[in-house]
Amino acid sequence: IGVIPSTFIILFALRYEEVKMPTINLIGDASYSIYLTHVSLLFIKNKIMSFIYSGDSIWIIILGNLLFVLLSTVIGVVLYRTIEKPIIQKLKKKQKIIILE
Repeated sequence: IGVIPSTFIILFALRYEEVKMPTINLIGDASYSIYLTHVSLLFIKNKIMSFIYSGDSIWIIILGNLLFVLLSTVIGVVLYRTIEKPIIQKLKKKQKIIILE
């Protein structure tokens, strides 16, 4: 089932060098921060889901997972903008100074 969407994504990526969608580019830039924070959030999500729900409704599971993905993305982007990006910019400035000396 995943072959068809994957094929379209690969074809789209090959067709366009840089996607002109700022939101997608921002999520791509923040992907490392998202990666680092999602494990903690997954643990919290699982605890909350097991506390509030113990049935077999697929809709509750889907809703919980969609909220997890949204929250992971938002927190990752916030951490990227407030921590990761400023550190990268400072390191780039220091690198230029070192190269010039």
